[in-house]
Amino acid sequence: MNLCLGEVNMKLLELAMAGWDTFCLLVLRPFLATVFVLTVIGLGWVVAWKVLLVRVPVIQEIFGLKKNSPKKTKPVTRRLSEYYSKRHSASGKYS
Repeated sequence: MNLCLGEVNMKLLELAMAGWDTFCLLVLRPFLATVFVLTVIGLGWVVAWKVLLVRVPVIQEIFGLKKNSPKKTKPVTRRLSEYYSKRHSASGKYS
């Protein structure tokens, strides 16, 4: 086995490239695919949020965007009390 220096360097380079290919196949590609999918899902959520979901009352309540305003109560008319006070003053004092 009489290998010259060039052939040894080529063998080392081939081994290094095989290691890099394995790293790319087993680690880098799945990582980049996961990042891509999460990015697409995130961008889809942002677009749906800006365009549609902000206007849905259920979503507003879940995320606390809808401020609960107190219900307006009907103003007190005091019709009965006015009626009895007028009747009382017109007829005199009750015994």
